[in-house]
Order: sequence, then C-alpha cells, then structure tokens
Amino acid sequence: MATWRGVRTSVWSGGLLCVGAVGLLALCLPKLMTYDVRTDEHARRLREQRAGAGAAGTDAPPAGA
Repeated sequence: MATWRGVRTSVWSGGLLCVGAVGLLALCLPKLMTYDVRTDEHARRLREQRAGAGAAGTDAPPAGA
C-alpha cells in the first residue's frame, strides 16, 4: 500500500481498517463486550486452582493448562 499511495495513506488506511474490524467484532460478538473476569465461571475455577497450587507450595501449572 505504501508503494502505491504513500506512507501516510498506508498508515491511515491501516488504522481505519483496524478500528473498523474492532467495531465489527463488537457488533458480531456482543457477549465479548459484557465479559467480566470476576463473574465468569471458568475464570473463577482457574483462580481457585492456582490458589490451591500456590498454597500447596508447588510451582507446577494446574492440569490441562
């Protein structure tokens, strides 16, 4: 793109495409916008596993990680 239209146009168009892609993802995946790590079941289980592994004094990652 920079070869055809110049560096400035290349940077601007890349930035606009990035913003457009993020907007499209936000529209297509509304649950992504409402995700909260504090209330997600999977995240809570991982936190508990890691806390248990730390309390046991092992540096090994939890099973399945």
